[in-house]
Amino acid sequence: MKILLIIGIIIVLLVLFYFVRKGGTAKEGITDIKANEAAEMIKDNKSNKNFVILDVRTPGEFISGHIAGAKNLDYHSSGFDYSLDTLDKSKTYLVYCRSGNRSSHASNLMKTKGFANLLNLQGGIMTWSGATQTGK
Repeated sequence: MKILLIIGIIIVLLVLFYFVRKGGTAKEGITDIKANEAAEMIKDNKSNKNFVILDVRTPGEFISGHIAGAKNLDYHSSGFDYSLDTLDKSKTYLVYCRSGNRSSHASNLMKTKGFANLLNLQGGIMTWSGATQTGK
């Protein structure tokens, strides 16, 4: 009887260990960063062609003000999924939107498509205190 109990406990612990190691969430592989960390990363990667700032807001939101150097892909557009397929999956992407909701969803989708280096700006551009530019 004690042996069955011990075996049962070991099995439960192994299952728990498996799920903890696996991550268990879609957020694995996506790093949430604060605005000040994002600003520092942008500064450190200014001339790095493998670092991409991706704004997933609508074109109107983008034109009204975006982080300098950002590329705009509208998360709500019908072509968003296809547009992701044209991007280089080996690059690092700093993804942001207005509040962090769309960028979180976009990052999760990107992760399922094989993007390995994803940074999500927590709180979106609403938390950004750095310089922005208007227009395209």
